[in-house]
Amino acid sequence: MRAEALTLSHGGRPISEALSLDFARGTLTALVGPNGAGKTTLLRALHGEHPPSAGRISLDGEALGPANRRRWPARIGYMPQDSRAAAGLTVLETVLLGRAGTLALRLPDAALREAAALLAEFDLLDLAGRGLDTLSGGQRQLVFFAQALARRPEVLLLDEPVSALDLRHQQALMRTLRRLTRARNLISVVVLHDLNLAARHADRVAVLAEGALRALGPPAEALSAPLLSAIYGVGVRVLRDPEGGLLVQALV
Repeated sequence: MRAEALTLSHGGRPISEALSLDFARGTLTALVGPNGAGKTTLLRALHGEHPPSAGRISLDGEALGPANRRRWPARIGYMPQDSRAAAGLTVLETVLLGRAGTLALRLPDAALREAAALLAEFDLLDLAGRGLDTLSGGQRQLVFFAQALARRPEVLLLDEPVSALDLRHQQALMRTLRRLTRARNLISVVVLHDLNLAARHADRVAVLAEGALRALGPPAEALSAPLLSAIYGVGVRVLRDPEGGLLVQALV
């Protein structure tokens, strides 16, 4: 998937200009940056719901445009930041909704087994019959992540998927995302505010600030202390942990 010279606007106000970056199959890319940097708008543009004012988005050489805008999302598993509970749906029905375009009137056993396996991965199988609106915010995030995976997408776009999760489930979701990105040869793009999660789990990090791409590369290259200090307006220290990974600390 490639974005070339994108201009993205909201309410007539440019959010980003001349934004270019590409996302490779089998690779997990984290989008990081301060609030208002344009991360969510970029994700919505890649999903096809926020047409750019200028520039081009393509997937395997096919450009996103009016002719394919309606079928484009069928190739994508998209988890927006606002995952509100759908009234009347159970947890299992919500996951199966990810396959809505491929299911017949009778649910195949394979689809049910796949949905159950996804719920089991996040300790949610016992909640399969519960109403989605009875769950906590973190549990709903995991259900909607399972729904995105159930689509069997070529591309996964996840907007702050760990914001309501406890520490254990944050790590579980990111490990699952990284594993499936490789196993299924997916293009995975995830918006994160936790720089340490990005450093630990992402193959590449794209640092956005004021609508511009300020860095793109492996975490050790993209997450530099001078850059992070400049864009966040706070002193930052980047250390190596005992296992060789990065540890990003704010200086207070």
